[in-house]
Amino acid sequence: MALLIRFPEEAARTELPPGDLDDPDHRALLEWVKAGKHPTSDLPAHLAAKAAALGAFAPELEGEVDVAQAIEIAALALRERNLRRRMKTAQGQLARGNGADVGAVDGEVALLANELAELMHRRERHTVLHAADADERDE
Repeated sequence: MALLIRFPEEAARTELPPGDLDDPDHRALLEWVKAGKHPTSDLPAHLAAKAAALGAFAPELEGEVDVAQAIEIAALALRERNLRRRMKTAQGQLARGNGADVGAVDGEVALLANELAELMHRRERHTVLHAADADERDE
């Protein structure tokens, strides 16, 4: 969120649904910047304060780092964390097994595993591209 507050113009391109954020204020801020609004305009006071704090703690991006790619890597990492948490919950339900629910939960675990594998592949690809861009700048 800190990078999106600092670079709100990148929010529309980010594949991060607000539901992936645990903090309701972060969800509200994400919806705000995805709607094309600047994070300092017309926000309720508590959200403006949170946006200011996030912006102040946004990591410095060195050199010619591709901001969109850095944000996408962070969004993918967050989605991965959330998928892993959902998978752990579903696996716990599967281990407890409740008769008819087992088939549905087993299917959910399979879907989550596929989604996680795809996400990890995308994250790896972005990370490799990010590293390759950095190498090119260093040369």
